[in-house]
Amino acid sequence: MKSLFAIRTIMMFAILGFTSFSCDKKDNSVDFVLVPPNQPPVARAGHDRTIAFPGDSVFLDGTGSLDPNGNIANYEWRKITGPLSFDVVSPHTAQTFVKDLDTGMYQFELKVTDLKGLFSVDTVLVNIIVVPETGTGNVFFYIRDTTGGLDAENVRVIEGFYPRRVLVSVRIENYPDAEIEGVWCKNCNPRCPIWSNYVDETAFGTFDLLPGTYTWTAESVTTNLTGYPLPETFRQYWLAGPHKAKGTITVYESDKCNIKEIVFE
Repeated sequence: MKSLFAIRTIMMFAILGFTSFSCDKKDNSVDFVLVPPNQPPVARAGHDRTIAFPGDSVFLDGTGSLDPNGNIANYEWRKITGPLSFDVVSPHTAQTFVKDLDTGMYQFELKVTDLKGLFSVDTVLVNIIVVPETGTGNVFFYIRDTTGGLDAENVRVIEGFYPRRVLVSVRIENYPDAEIEGVWCKNCNPRCPIWSNYVDETAFGTFDLLPGTYTWTAESVTTNLTGYPLPETFRQYWLAGPHKAKGTITVYESDKCNIKEIVFE
C-alpha cells in the first residue's frame, strides 16, 4: 500500500512539475520585432522663381518634402538673404505665400523636422526684377473668371508652372488673330501700362491698331483643361461648350493701352 501511495505521489509531483515548467516556458517567451532606425526627413523647397515687378508676392510650396518614417512634425520657412521687406504669411505650414517683396534676390530656407527631432533643410531663390513695358500693341483683350473660382492668390499659384493653354481667339478683320491663354481672376483689375509678367497672370491677346473703330469677335478654342490647376467651377464653365462674344472698340491717336474685357454671351 505504501509503495502504491509513493508511486502516486511521485507521479503527481512529476505532473505538477511538468505543468509548472510548461507554464514558465510559455510566460517567459519573447517575440522579437525588428524596428528600423529612424531616418531624417528630406526637405524640398520647390523651384526657384522670377517675378516681374510690380509683382510683390510669391507662393512657396514644400509639399514635395518627405520622411521615410512618415513622421514630419514641423515645417519652418525663413528668409536667409535678400532685401529687408518681406512677410512670410504662414511660416509653419508646407505651403505659404510670401508678400511685400521688394526688387532684388531673396533666398528662403525650408526646415523640415520629424517627431524624433531629426531635420533637413532646402533653399529656394526668388528674384524680383524690373522689366520694361512690352510695347507689343496698343489694344489688349482679356477674359475674366466669371465663376469666381479664382482669386488673386490662386492666379499667382498658377503663374509660370503649367503647360500653355490657349482658351480664346480674338479676330479683327485684316489683322492677325490674337490668342489668349490662362485666366484673369474675378476680383482683379488689369492695369496700364501692361507689364510682361501679365502674360502669365492674365494672358492678354494684343493688337497694334491704327486709329479707328473696329468690330471684333471672340470664341473659345479649347475646352481641354486637363492638367491645368483650375477650380472645378471654372472647369465646368469651360467644359459646358463653346463660348462666343463680339463687340466694337474705338482706338484714338493717343491710345497706348486700350484694355477691353471679353464678356461671353
